[in-house]
Amino acid sequence: MKASTTDLEILVETARGNKRNTTERHQAFSTLVQRFQDMVFGYSYSILGDFHLAEDAAQESFLVAYQQLDHLQTPRAFPGWLRQIVFSQCNRQVRRKHVVTDSLDHEILDLPSDAPDPSDKTAEQEMKDHVLAAIRLLPDHERTVTTLFYINGYSQQEIAGLWKSP
Repeated sequence: MKASTTDLEILVETARGNKRNTTERHQAFSTLVQRFQDMVFGYSYSILGDFHLAEDAAQESFLVAYQQLDHLQTPRAFPGWLRQIVFSQCNRQVRRKHVVTDSLDHEILDLPSDAPDPSDKTAEQEMKDHVLAAIRLLPDHERTVTTLFYINGYSQQEIAGLWKSP
């Protein structure tokens, strides 16, 4: 996301370009993935509130984007178009039946640790849980912007670019 619009347009055009030169297409799309992976994960996490589900949604979003790249009419609209795909994939995650899992943390507690003090780790985790809970209480648009800015390190200008109309 840190490159110019022209660079982005060239990458998108190359990624959806000539079907015969798949290596060049794959390299261009790989660059797009690298450029937008933090945004996609951050946006997924802001919606889902779960790291593992957000990772799944991010992977599925890039797969859908690759498969449907020919449907993108304006290459410079790629960030907003990708954001819509992410939202759609997160929506799918929310609608899916959640499988009840059992935490393996109880087995890890029996292992010796090199950590200096377990109470510090507990206090840090409690603070993280409080912050994440507070972020989840924010309205959708504020939660998304907060996650992208504070957790993923996007600048205000980069975040604003994601909401430009295609």
